[in-house]
This record gives sequence, structure tokens and C-alpha cells, in this order.
Amino acid sequence: MAAAFTEQHLLPVTKTVGQLVLTIEKELAGSLLGLNYSDSGVTHIYNPVDYARVPHEIFVTKFCKETISTLLIGMNPGPWGMVQTGVPFGEVSIVRDWLNIIGEVIKPANEHPKRPILGFQCHRSEISGKRFWAFLRDLSGTPERLFETLFMYNYCPLSFMKISGKNVTPPELKVGLLMHPSPINPRANKNWAEEAKKTFDQLGISGYFSNLHDVTDA
Repeated sequence: MAAAFTEQHLLPVTKTVGQLVLTIEKELAGSLLGLNYSDSGVTHIYNPVDYARVPHEIFVTKFCKETISTLLIGMNPGPWGMVQTGVPFGEVSIVRDWLNIIGEVIKPANEHPKRPILGFQCHRSEISGKRFWAFLRDLSGTPERLFETLFMYNYCPLSFMKISGKNVTPPELKVGLLMHPSPINPRANKNWAEEAKKTFDQLGISGYFSNLHDVTDA
């Protein structure tokens, strides 16, 4: 007997904006975890997108909508905010009592002894998160009204720490910069290619380009 198919079976499966964001950030977090941060003194990296997946996904799928016209961008998870709850600037009481989000948070693989993950049992307050969300709460009244046109997100999903437990923000990470070749930049008009080669050497990436040889002035 032939199987019966309806039009529903032929329709492509489309993801919501929130689901697309979750897919992208998972790939991004995986790529970032593969980098070496030892030059910046980083000894521990937390990925709340993974170990706080349940409350994080609730936040994104619930509030990241197609109607968004305003996006507020933070840097990366704070030790007593998103690191604990999976929500950007996610001070525990705000996430639990105002956003009405709660969920299982497990331990990360390499937990720093001075930065334990307690999830919604954490009694430390993320002061910046408390101020931030209280401001938005007073403006909007309800999460539903706030997130009708607004969303809050961090451009980096990972939290970085030194052996002391000190939080390391993305601007503190050692990142190589290649001088812009534009003629508007006076330095670029003097041996730019040679300077670019020096930068590649310092970053240890010259060897990746088999056809890149020493550059000399014409």
C-alpha cells in the first residue's frame, strides 16, 4: 500500500530567528574554543551556551523575534551573570523573577575553584546586570513589551579567566592587528607590504602562506 503524503510533508522546515541564532552561536563558540589564549594569561574558559544551555535557549527562543528593531550588544559573559544563568547580564534574581526563566545549569568541564558555577543557586549579584535590567524593567514594565522590538546579546559567548580568577574581557585579549593599507593612513604609504610581513611573522602565521616570501622595497 502506497504511503499517503500531505502538503505538509513537502514543505521545507524553516527555523525561527531565535533558532538560527542558537545554531550560529554554537558554531562560533566552537571556533573560539579552538584558539590559544595563553599569551593573554587565560587559564580557564567557560562556555555558558553549553553548560547553561537550558535557560540560555529559553531566553533566545522566547525573546529573539523577527520584530526586533533595536539590538543592544554587550561584550561577553560576566562571572555572576551570564556565566551563572546563560542570559546576557543575567543577574539571578532578574532572570528568575522578572524574565521568568529558570533551568538546569551543569558544571563546566574545567571549573575554576574561585569561580564555581552555582546556576540559580548563586547568591552573588551581578551589579552591572542588576542595574541594566532594572533600567529596562522600569522603562518597559514587562519583558513581553520590552522584547517586542528589542533584544540583548553578547558578541562573544565565552568567559575568560586567569589563574587568579580575574575576569578577562575581549579587549584585554592579545589580538594582532594588520595596519590598514589605505593611502589615507600616512604609515601605509611607507613600506606597507614590509610592515604587513613583520606583523604576520609576529603573529606566527607567515608559514601558512607557502608563496609568501620576504618583502623588500621596489
